Amino acid sequence: MITTEQTWQKVSDNGVCNTSAGEKYVTKSPGKVESLEACQTACADDAECQSITFYKTGWCSFFSTPCATTKWKGK
Repeated sequence: MITTEQTWQKVSDNGVCNTSAGEKYVTKSPGKVESLEACQTACADDAECQSITFYKTGWCSFFSTPCATTKWKGK
């Protein structure tokens, strides 16, 4: 069995995945989590999740696309 280890790449400090440009939000995203690491772990455990947007408030959003297109989030 071949397994690959997932690595995370930071795309932006003030950006979010841009759904207007084709990024697909996963409606079963976890919402509020305790840390960035918890958001990443939850994504890794979800077969549909390919990328995340993590907010300073602790909100974790999943996307079924790689988040290649972001938009600026002013906060």
